Amino acid sequence: MDDAEQIASTLLNSRCRAPRRGGRKVTINTKLVKKRARRERLDISFPQPFGKVCGKHAKLFKSEVTVIVRNHVPLKAKKWKTIEKQHPGTMANIWKKLKDAFPELRNEDEDCAMKQVEEQYTNRRYRLHCLHRNKKPRPTHVSPEDWAWLIKHVWTDEDFQVLILF
Repeated sequence: MDDAEQIASTLLNSRCRAPRRGGRKVTINTKLVKKRARRERLDISFPQPFGKVCGKHAKLFKSEVTVIVRNHVPLKAKKWKTIEKQHPGTMANIWKKLKDAFPELRNEDEDCAMKQVEEQYTNRRYRLHCLHRNKKPRPTHVSPEDWAWLIKHVWTDEDFQVLILF
């Protein structure tokens, strides 16, 4: 076998057995766990003019909110405003989880923190809708029941279709 045939054979075999790219995985926020293990105090605040999380560790807060939204906020709700009505106790549970993760939070910060949770929830639903619209498979962290419910009750709903057209 000459060199050209060997190279062609190697290329063909490498294409067939190429490992699949990993891409970005779901956020689990290991940096927060490490900082808590070292008993570091986190610098997060919600200044009034902004109403959003600020400080040196704001990124950790947003990552933890993403984890909480993915693991504890139900997808079976038409809108964020109807979650508490459809799933009573959800908001209190989310606030408790945030307080457990960030003892630095004060009760005055609840409105701003929950606004961040709402934004992350909206972002999550949008990303899931993009997957559905582009005919991608269901993510593994979304249950088949939730996925089917979103398709049937939200994304194929006439009101939703009007919203995305304008």
